[in-house]
Amino acid sequence: MLSETLAICALVAVIGIDVRTIGGTLISRPLVIAPLTGWMLGDLKTGFMVAYFIELVWVGMLPVGASLPVEALPVTVIATFIASHMAADRTFSEAIIMFAIMISIPFGFVSRWLESHIRGLNSKLSEMLEDQFSGERLPDIALVQYANIGLSFAKVFLVCFLPIYFGYNVINRIYGSLPVNITEGLSTAFYIVPLVGIAVVLDLFLLKKQLLYLFSAFCLAFLLFFVFKLSPFIVLAIGVMGGLIALKYLYKEDTIV
Repeated sequence: MLSETLAICALVAVIGIDVRTIGGTLISRPLVIAPLTGWMLGDLKTGFMVAYFIELVWVGMLPVGASLPVEALPVTVIATFIASHMAADRTFSEAIIMFAIMISIPFGFVSRWLESHIRGLNSKLSEMLEDQFSGERLPDIALVQYANIGLSFAKVFLVCFLPIYFGYNVINRIYGSLPVNITEGLSTAFYIVPLVGIAVVLDLFLLKKQLLYLFSAFCLAFLLFFVFKLSPFIVLAIGVMGGLIALKYLYKEDTIV
């Protein structure tokens, strides 16, 4: 387990540099990290289930400017690792994924706290560079940049490695001691909580005038699938055609508001 944990945490720590230090390509989003972690663990299914859940909940929390949201990267990695190993130790259920995500969320706060201190340190280093500019010697800009990259790497690596390697057995025992009604509640929550994420997506991207189209499409899909018993592929094809027509309408210059 040690070599597996080290390999995953090291790779994720390299990708984690993309969050704020270098790049900003969004490869550190849950939609990428969770399947990647699941693939390395040989459990791609769990990776995708964790990915869609966390991505929906975190879709509105982006590190823009000075904003410091709860970091999704450590939450995603820890949750995928714990859920995958717990599912291998017992019968798979949605409750395992929900429990793993809930246990992992505090480490997103820890990572945000560390990031705030790293930013404070960066401010002090910037002041030191300004003082060097005023002197005769050239500033050690490259050294400061490498130090910042190293700190970002170490932060992600430690926040992911420590709870996984030293906490998994404890977490596994806690889940095993939960009463049945709690695990059933976790299974139900797995399907309910993502609705919050869907609501966030709708709030971010939908205009009020589009809500009528969304509601109409939902009712039409319900009728076609449950009342007229059409094949899911036919309903999907109709939905794709409707989406293309909607895009053509919405992106006309005279209809964008």
